[in-house]
Amino acid sequence: MLIAVINKSKRISNSDTALMTAACNAQMAHDVAPFWRKFPTAVIQATEATIPDGAAPIYLFDVADDPNALGWHTEDAHGRIYGKVFVNPILDNGGTVLHGPNSVLVTLSHEAIEADGDPSVNRWAEGPRGRLYADEWCDPVEADAYDISIMGKMMSVSNFIGPAWRDATPPAHSKFDFLGKLHAPFTMTKGGYMVYRTAGAEHQTFGRVVVEYGEEYPEWKKAGKHHAAARTARRGAW
Repeated sequence: MLIAVINKSKRISNSDTALMTAACNAQMAHDVAPFWRKFPTAVIQATEATIPDGAAPIYLFDVADDPNALGWHTEDAHGRIYGKVFVNPILDNGGTVLHGPNSVLVTLSHEAIEADGDPSVNRWAEGPRGRLYADEWCDPVEADAYDISIMGKMMSVSNFIGPAWRDATPPAHSKFDFLGKLHAPFTMTKGGYMVYRTAGAEHQTFGRVVVEYGEEYPEWKKAGKHHAAARTARRGAW
């Protein structure tokens, strides 16, 4: 898979876009791929005119599709994966471009990782109590970020879960997320959230979809989960 970042924002410079793209590419190669034991996904900067065939674009826009939506990725009717990151809700709520957990870069990192992990937004993991948990690699630790250095500049990228998180009986001493904040599978940090399906009563069908938020998840961010293209909506949560 190849992810192409395309800047359509008036508040983000192309030079900052280049730094964000380099940070996401480095994170994919040095952190995400080894942690998941997979081949790394490349992240490049592009324009609409130069995007390679078959690449999944993630666009940077100023105005959100829905108030307070930070970003999402989805699949169109032709099977093409694409995503959007929205700058105004981040910067207008005290965020920054490149550094800190509430930054454009962390949101871009989040969407790139989850587009890589579940491009079609349709994967679930079987958890305890007969639940199916959405296979979202950043949502359970959404509020957590860490710094990496690119070209001598410190920038922040998103924390993410690992394979042990979706294993109901993980091996001893498993690490459930990259930063080691979680201590059991199918759990979340105080600033994270999870989507799961509850078990139905007959024939092992599955009933309603539930969104569970950590106790410190900001109220202003919850509104963005209602957008039709958001992963919560795609999974039937609204």
